[in-house]
Amino acid sequence: MLFFVMLGKASNIQNYGRPKRFCVHSLPPMTKGHVVTDVFAVPDSFPRPSPISTLPGSVTKFVVEQYEGKFYPAGGTPPQLHADWCYCEDLAQQFKEASLDTKAGKRAHMREADILDLYLLRLLETNWGTPAQMRWVIQRAASLLGWQAPPNSLLEPEN
Repeated sequence: MLFFVMLGKASNIQNYGRPKRFCVHSLPPMTKGHVVTDVFAVPDSFPRPSPISTLPGSVTKFVVEQYEGKFYPAGGTPPQLHADWCYCEDLAQQFKEASLDTKAGKRAHMREADILDLYLLRLLETNWGTPAQMRWVIQRAASLLGWQAPPNSLLEPEN
């Protein structure tokens, strides 16, 4: 449930238009022994949504969502963040395989970071996620491959 918060008051609104993403590559939750400690565990390196949203009007407002009695930036509840991470982790696994095929094939002459940089440019054009998430995907693919991440993936996205 989304809330607009202004001057200490919260009002409910419907969450229309947010794309639903399904976790197709979910790693098991972080565990100690056999006790689940966090079902929605996400690596610290995964980008979080910005806590500031701009809404029109003369009164300063920000958008938050309530989950289990706590308020989070819009799109940043633990289940939403986990779903986004699953989606991006699956993309990283796919890019890992594609990068290996590319390096062994038609782009054998290119440096590994350049191959990943080409993929990053294409990813940023797809709008499959935020620019920060797409940079994380390429950094994760580089990590999985043991390759150096391209410099463009380390830059902060422009807002």
